Amino acid sequence: MVTRAQIEAEAEWVIDLIQRTRNPTGTNHSPLPWQADNSKYKGRITSATGTFIGFFRRPEDRDLALYFANAHPGIFSLLRQLADSFEFIAGGTDDEGLKHYALERAEATRIYAELFERLGRPEGPRQ
Repeated sequence: MVTRAQIEAEAEWVIDLIQRTRNPTGTNHSPLPWQADNSKYKGRITSATGTFIGFFRRPEDRDLALYFANAHPGIFSLLRQLADSFEFIAGGTDDEGLKHYALERAEATRIYAELFERLGRPEGPRQ
């Protein structure tokens, strides 16, 4: 027989899972709308007021960093779902090469998701 305490614990777990999936960084948007500085220094990132934030040697790397720093938290959830999909593929195949490849992709995707989630979280307490 299932007890009320078990049902409440399960409900709390589901609510927590939804909260972490819906908004993993704890913010509704990036605290600083960063942008590419396309002056003579092609790899610079500046704030909305023109304050220097960072520099990348390649503009492509800068653009990737900007995309994820300013991305909606839903992107992080999509990356985690992609990692789960790779794991599902690995668990459903007998082909050792495919299994190995899918597990590597799952691990790499989770690493990127965690990295971008940390980069997108402002310093200070969660709101």
